[in-house]
Amino acid sequence: MSIPSHQLDAFLAVVRTGSFTRAAEGLHVTQPALSHRIRELETRLATRVLIRRTTGVELTETGRRLFRYCQTREGLEQEVLAEILPARGESGFVTVAAFSSVARSCVLPALAPAIRSRSGLRFRLRVAEVAELPELLDRGEADLVVTYEPFVRDGLEVAALGSEVNVLVESTLENATRDVHLDHGPDDHFTEGFYDRTGGFVPPLKRSYLHDIYGVLDGASAGLGRAVVPLHLLTPAHRLKRVPGSAALTSPVSLCAYRDVCRLGTRRLVWDALLKGVPALLERNASGLTLLEAAS
Repeated sequence: MSIPSHQLDAFLAVVRTGSFTRAAEGLHVTQPALSHRIRELETRLATRVLIRRTTGVELTETGRRLFRYCQTREGLEQEVLAEILPARGESGFVTVAAFSSVARSCVLPALAPAIRSRSGLRFRLRVAEVAELPELLDRGEADLVVTYEPFVRDGLEVAALGSEVNVLVESTLENATRDVHLDHGPDDHFTEGFYDRTGGFVPPLKRSYLHDIYGVLDGASAGLGRAVVPLHLLTPAHRLKRVPGSAALTSPVSLCAYRDVCRLGTRRLVWDALLKGVPALLERNASGLTLLEAAS
């Protein structure tokens, strides 16, 4: 049994847009025609692949497997076209998602040599909160993700990249604010998790928000509050010291992708580049600790 391309295209469009209406517009068909294609697909497979919700669509387990197949099919097509039509100068499009403290500092420099060596390799580096990364991978909005402890999924390939060490810091300025904690935004609970996991006393948290880890570092350095920051991002330009008596939190960093997706040539190239380059960049933890000790 084979699955007609128009049914797979309809399914892929719905998943990626999250809407039957937008998918129909993108495929230039009516919404009833699109719905008919999805029903035909589910009849062929004898199971549901999509569940309509008021907030969008949800994939069933079969739908998730089918979506990964569609990604693999699409990736193989890109690889074949790159070989047959090298003049196009394209060798595939890869999206990597990562949390903010490793995206610019580790992921981008680790990928740079591979990107320079593979003419036409197009990529997107997407920065997201750790809690968002599994969903980005499941929805196909990322081919690979760099996250903390890996989440559990059937068919997921996971590789250890090293560890990130986070410490509680404050500015070396004498009049620095010490009763405020800095985070990315209201939904960022990393500071509370830090206190919880290190077994320390959790103070009543007054919080200010500075968008991402670089804003948090700048804010802490300027004396706007205390912050939990990764050692590998610290430089002599940061006027920071470790809060006396505070513990360190070591979190494993992992690379995750669905096995049938990351086996493809271009994605495997990116996978190997991250596996080779990120660990050494994370190992700068020791130098960050030295800077804090000198400031204290």
